[in-house]
Amino acid sequence: MKKISTLICLLLITFCANNAFSQTGLKINEFDYDQPSGDTAEFIEIYNSSANAIDLSLYTIVLINGSNNTSYNTLVLPSQSLAPSGFFVICGNGGFVPNCDMVLPVYSNIVQNGAPDAMAIVEVSSGNIVDAVSYEGTVIAPYFETIGVDTTKADPGNVDFLGLSRFPDGQDSNNNNADFNLVCISPGGPNTNTATTCGVGIPVIQKTAKLISVFPNPSNGYVIVDFSSMKTKDATITLNNVLGEQIKTMNVTTPNSFCSLSLADFQDGIYYVTVKTNTATSTQRLILHR
Repeated sequence: MKKISTLICLLLITFCANNAFSQTGLKINEFDYDQPSGDTAEFIEIYNSSANAIDLSLYTIVLINGSNNTSYNTLVLPSQSLAPSGFFVICGNGGFVPNCDMVLPVYSNIVQNGAPDAMAIVEVSSGNIVDAVSYEGTVIAPYFETIGVDTTKADPGNVDFLGLSRFPDGQDSNNNNADFNLVCISPGGPNTNTATTCGVGIPVIQKTAKLISVFPNPSNGYVIVDFSSMKTKDATITLNNVLGEQIKTMNVTTPNSFCSLSLADFQDGIYYVTVKTNTATSTQRLILHR
């Protein structure tokens, strides 16, 4: 009987260990940690696979150095509700990642290149890990699920627009190597399962995204639009909703290329701010949350 009890305990421990990160719908859904020319387009995408909205401020993202299994950075998430099937993208401030929701102060190299390294979503109140992925091999427990993403799927540092993704979004079998594949990136949108013809549409976004800045983002109803990089004092600013409908437009002439924009009359959600001048057009995504 003692041997049977011991076996049952071991099986329960193994089961719990393999399912320890399945108690929330918040998942590390996609990330790109290595690109040519200085790693300025790195990002981490979070996905809500549950049926309920999740308050992101209840969690942090912990980045793990696999050489000593210690954290080299902790990313504090904003007080923002992530809707079911919603994406949240974290990037550096180079302006090269489309659909970025949280811009970090660093310009590049926000995520280490591994062999191996890891990242985890941690609940602030309990310190519990709710999701984790180890890449370019397996780090020391507990920052992986079953086995880390194999080095054969390593993100190549000489190729643009490739990263590690779950497919379909939120897919989690509690096995990092089975759940993540090296495919075309799609920050802020549904993941793909192809590694060919990557980057269609993304180069245009990258070239124009850094021309304007909209802050604070998320906004509580009031934002500043900075278009000084467009080197003009005259511009047309439009606001579109997620359906593409134009809901506000204004022509501005300002000596410092800054303009305030009120969103007090609009519901919380995702909007797109576009600045158009005689020579260029640039768009940034804006989250309204009060």
